[in-house]
Amino acid sequence: MPSCRSPRSPGAPTALGAIVASLALCPAALGTATTPPCDLSVAHQCTINFPFVADVYDLDTTGIDRLSVDAYGGGGLTGLAGGTENFMLGGNGGRVRADLTGVAGRSLRIRTGGAGSSVQSGIAVGGYNGGAASGEIAASNAGDYAASGGGASDVRLSGDAESDRILVAGGGGGAGVLGPGGAGGAQASGSPSAAGAGDYDSGGGGGGYQGGFGGDGSGGGGGTSWVSPSFVVAGTDQYDVGAGAYGSDGTVSVTYSLVPGAPTGIVADAITTTTARVSWSAPRHTGGLPASYTAQTGDGRSCTVASSTSCTITGLRPSTDYTVTVTAANSDSAGAASAAVALRTADGPTPASPSNPCASLAGVAGITCAAGASRNAALAAARSTRDAALAACATKRAAVRAACRARARAAYARTVALQAASYSRAVALARCGLRQGRAKTACITVANAAYRAAVARARR
Repeated sequence: MPSCRSPRSPGAPTALGAIVASLALCPAALGTATTPPCDLSVAHQCTINFPFVADVYDLDTTGIDRLSVDAYGGGGLTGLAGGTENFMLGGNGGRVRADLTGVAGRSLRIRTGGAGSSVQSGIAVGGYNGGAASGEIAASNAGDYAASGGGASDVRLSGDAESDRILVAGGGGGAGVLGPGGAGGAQASGSPSAAGAGDYDSGGGGGGYQGGFGGDGSGGGGGTSWVSPSFVVAGTDQYDVGAGAYGSDGTVSVTYSLVPGAPTGIVADAITTTTARVSWSAPRHTGGLPASYTAQTGDGRSCTVASSTSCTITGLRPSTDYTVTVTAANSDSAGAASAAVALRTADGPTPASPSNPCASLAGVAGITCAAGASRNAALAAARSTRDAALAACATKRAAVRAACRARARAAYARTVALQAASYSRAVALARCGLRQGRAKTACITVANAAYRAAVARARR
C-alpha cells in the first residue's frame, strides 16, 4: 500500500496497480482533531460544525440520545484539456440529512471528506476518506490535467472500520480530460464498495458508501450516500444529489437538543403518614449536561437531588391521596415531567370527636368563634378542591400544564380572600351590636362597605 497523502498534494504513487490505495482511509493519527465548541445561537440547542481536516473528530455522546446530522461529501476537482481552453468540471459532493437515535454513551467518530486534486501529467491523489485517484495523463496529452474524486464525509460508531459507519455523504467524481465528474449523493442500494481509480486521462470516482466508478476517458462517478436503518429515525433521512460544490471539502454538522428528556419508571414507596420516597430511572437524553431531578406532588410539595435517582418528599398529610411526577433539569433548561404516579399516605391516629368549642361562648366571642370555624371548614374544602385540580393538571400535556396549575391556585386564592372578607364582616358586625342608635347604624354601614370592597378585590 502506498502512503496516505493530504488532499491536493502534488505527486502520487507511480504504479498504476496501486492507485486504489488513494482511497485515503489511513490517516496517520486517528482522533487527534479538536472538536469545535457548541454554537448556542438557537435557544436550548447545541450545533457543532465540523470543518474539513484530514483527521478524525471524536464526539462524546454521554447524555445525548438523539441528534441531527447534516453532512456534505467532498467535491471532485476540475480537469483540463487543450491548454487553458477546455475545463471539465468536477462533480459536486452529495448531501445527506438524518436524525440518529440510540447513540447515547457511545463515541461518534466523524470524518469530513476532502476535495479531489489534480496534477499535470501525473496521477492526482484522491480526496481524503475514500476519493479515488485520477488516471495518469497519457504521453500524447502531456500538459493536460485529470482530477481525483472527492472523499466521503461519514459518522462512525465506536470504531474506525468501514463497517462502523452509520451515515455517509458521497463525494463527487473527479473530472477527466474529456468529460466532467459525476455528482455524488445518490441514495445507496446494495453492498458497500470502494471508489474506482481513473484510467488514462480520466477522473477518479468519489468516495461513498458505494464509491463512484473510475472514468474511462472521461470523468469519474460520484459516490453514494447512506444512513444505517438501525439508527435512523424513520422518515428523517434526506438525500440531495450534488448539493455540495465541486472542488470543495466536505463538512459535517451535528445538532442536538439541550432539553433533557422525561424520567421513566417512577416508583413511590417507603410511605409513612407524612413522607414518601420517590425513585426513577434517568432519561437517556440529558442534553449532554449533568442533570438534577425534582419529584413533586400535585399540590407543590417536592424534593430535589443532583446526580441521584431517588429522594423523599416530606410534609404530606395522613390518609391523603397524591399524584407525583419527576422532572429532569440541567444548566440550560428543564424537561417535560414524567408520567404521574399515585400514592396514598398511611393512616394517622383517628382524633376523638371534639365538642363544639364555640358552644360555651356568648356575645362577640361566640360569634367570632363560629365565624372562624365556618371559615376554616370552607378553606379545608377549598384546599381539597385545589389539590384535586392540581392532580388533574399533572396529567395534562406540558404545553398547558402550567396554565392549568395557575388557574387552580388562583381559584384557591380567591376563596381564601372571600373567606377572610366574610370573617372580618362577621366580627365587625358582632362588635357593632354593642353600640346603640346612630352609632350602631354607622358601624354596620362601614362594615358592609368594607366587605363589599374586599369581595370586589378578590374577584378581580
